[in-house]
Amino acid sequence: TGLVVIAGEVTTKGYVDAQKIVRGVLKDIGYDKSEYGFCHNDVGVLSAIHEQSPDISQGVTEGEGDDKVIEALIDSLEEFINDLEEKIQELQSMKGGND
Repeated sequence: TGLVVIAGEVTTKGYVDAQKIVRGVLKDIGYDKSEYGFCHNDVGVLSAIHEQSPDISQGVTEGEGDDKVIEALIDSLEEFINDLEEKIQELQSMKGGND
């Protein structure tokens, strides 16, 4: 149940098994049972990652980059993680413990 969407632009010659990473993180943070409504075993993972714009890639290579965008993304990610931690705590208290 559930869906995780990975989206963005990257410049790399490497390969990352995004589905494996997503499932591993979900398991690590406690989404390991279907009754939670969101489980690492059966969550859908949609990857919408594509090649980074050459202009941005060049800026990053030259050290200029799009720092303000990155900072905003980090702030949003921190807020998301805090919200996620609160949800996990709620689920744990609903099931009667911190296991």
